[in-house]
Amino acid sequence: MIQKGFKFVLRKIYRKSFTLWEKLGFHILPIRYIHIRYFKPRRIIEVGAGFSTLLAAEAISKNEEEGLLLQTHRG
Repeated sequence: MIQKGFKFVLRKIYRKSFTLWEKLGFHILPIRYIHIRYFKPRRIIEVGAGFSTLLAAEAISKNEEEGLLLQTHRG
């Protein structure tokens, strides 16, 4: 299930005035978001123009929130 925060960020990114060619690459964003949320990598290397940086930031933020919640419940 795609989270509300992700949908908001995706809409925000997409609404910016990208060319059609740039918009065609947006089909991969949900996969990138899910991978970051699932695998929780310690490092992410952004290669390219950086259009997906906001999306990655949203996923990282959610991972950090979960980490804080887990630490709170465990501690």
